[in-house]
Amino acid sequence: MVIETSKRKLKEMLSISQEEYERLQKKWWGELLFHAKEYALTNDGDTEIFLLKDAVIMYLLFGMSGQPGSRHNREILTKRILLELGNGVGGQHVLNNQQLTKLKISLNQIITPQRNINMLRP
Repeated sequence: MVIETSKRKLKEMLSISQEEYERLQKKWWGELLFHAKEYALTNDGDTEIFLLKDAVIMYLLFGMSGQPGSRHNREILTKRILLELGNGVGGQHVLNNQQLTKLKISLNQIITPQRNINMLRP
């Protein structure tokens, strides 16, 4: 509910039309794919992981329809990114299996909320 309100407020603040908002969603999706690809292809992922995390958060907050905080939508986003960049049907065939595995692990760490292990200990 809060996220949907923020999306409406964003449209109102920017005073943009639905078509313009859809164009922004496509732009955020493109940036997300770009940073995911760059992270998976580079050996120095320290900088790219921060850019990927920012792109994921931006897309979750403003680009994705529905409730981005839900576990289901976050898992769908991860699968959608991997399918788009992977070697499957309809994919871009940009990444090999090793790079896809690296990206999948990192996306899961970004998207899945981390629990504080110290709180779980008695």
